[in-house]
Amino acid sequence: MSATTTMKVLLVGDVGTGKTSIVERLCRDRVPEYVSSTIGFDFRTTEYDGMTYNFWDAAGMERFRCILPMYFRGVSMTWIVVDSSSADAACQARYWALECRKHTDRPLVLVVNKSDLPAAGHDWTAIAAELGIPYVRASVKSNSQLEWFAKLIPFLKNTPSPPPIIPHICLGIRKTNDGPSSCCS
Repeated sequence: MSATTTMKVLLVGDVGTGKTSIVERLCRDRVPEYVSSTIGFDFRTTEYDGMTYNFWDAAGMERFRCILPMYFRGVSMTWIVVDSSSADAACQARYWALECRKHTDRPLVLVVNKSDLPAAGHDWTAIAAELGIPYVRASVKSNSQLEWFAKLIPFLKNTPSPPPIIPHICLGIRKTNDGPSSCCS
């Protein structure tokens, strides 16, 4: 890949799974002590190994899910982030995989975060196989920035660029024999 290659990575998951902390670790190589809930989206960029990575950190709160579909546009890959210590993590992974597939055909990766905490007992190998996606175990607190990239870069480098975005332009309402029709139908 050339030095000008840019990858858009969207991070989705429930509140408190560590999406913002992952982005902070990847882009600033620091572990934030306190992270407030993301409002809408947060955006960070970093360069590594000749590539630029744009990380879009999606708010996990349900009230912001209605704006999520627009952030899938032009995405190279989506990371579904779950908290390995949460009893609900497997259900969350399934929910987010289904939700992502409604909006993109781009690759998904399951990021099982907070692996430094006592696990809730999920079989992540089986869950990832059920979902048909690869997964990585991670800990923002115990892994360095380079260890994160060592785990996740192979998935990104093998991901082809998304197709170009061609805007849908509507020039007006067409009439049919049955009366007015919606735009471009």
